[in-house]
Amino acid sequence: MATTDAPLSSIVKVPAGGTAVLTCNSNDFNHNFMFWLFDTDKVVGPNNYYDERKYKYEVLSGKLHIDNVTPAESGIYRCVSRKLDGSGIAVGQVELVVSETFTTIAPVTLVAILVSIFVLISCAVLYWRLRKSWSKP
Repeated sequence: MATTDAPLSSIVKVPAGGTAVLTCNSNDFNHNFMFWLFDTDKVVGPNNYYDERKYKYEVLSGKLHIDNVTPAESGIYRCVSRKLDGSGIAVGQVELVVSETFTTIAPVTLVAILVSIFVLISCAVLYWRLRKSWSKP
């Protein structure tokens, strides 16, 4: 069975926490989508899910949807499709780049910072007033 590797077709850039959508470029009128492969041992395809909650694919187009992506999931993803006459397979490649994003400050942390600032300002005002009254004869 002959294998043909497609050159890297695209680079998909997604911020951390977002949803990546990778297009299977080896799936066309002469090929049927079989599965996605990444990290050399993780397969997503019919009857072979790596993680059903995180990875979803479209059976006809082969598009792969990855929810809540992390920087650790950056890399080359390979889409494997079989030739309609069964004489070979084609492998398409897409690079996923996940950029880190700034995390939001938790509400409790934000309140703690604001209270700390308020206490510091209050202490400074109190010290200034006491110092002023101590310097009076």
